[in-house]
Amino acid sequence: MKQHHGIHRTAIPCLNYKRALEEEAKAKKEAEERLAKGETMPKVEVQSTESEAAKVYTPEELEEYARRLFHFTTININTFK
Repeated sequence: MKQHHGIHRTAIPCLNYKRALEEEAKAKKEAEERLAKGETMPKVEVQSTESEAAKVYTPEELEEYARRLFHFTTININTFK
């Protein structure tokens, strides 16, 4: 059965933590680059619908993540009429 809606990022804690670490490292690198350029003002981020949509996983992304962690086997079931 396929889901037809996004899965919020916080619903999967281990994946959420991994993504948060990646975002934190990216923000730290950007801050270091700004300091190297002599900029002292922090970068301001405005939250919008698009940024909230980025915090949602598609069912395909979740399936790919689960396949990297676990071993899946496909079972074909014949239906009787």
